[in-house]
Amino acid sequence: MNIALKEANETEYWLELLIQSDFLSGYDTKGVLQHCNEICRILDSIVITGMKNADSGISDGTVDSFV
Repeated sequence: MNIALKEANETEYWLELLIQSDFLSGYDTKGVLQHCNEICRILDSIVITGMKNADSGISDGTVDSFV
């Protein structure tokens, strides 16, 4: 999930750059950027929860965690 978060953050950066340069002026740029921002927040929440669960020893329910 960390890689997905990094990629989503990078995508958000490039979208902002393309919007500021008016390269994406013909598209619904505000909506696209809002969706990307929402994905970043979701992934950030997943990563934070995963780190907290790993620190507290909570398993994710997979077979590997019981071995």
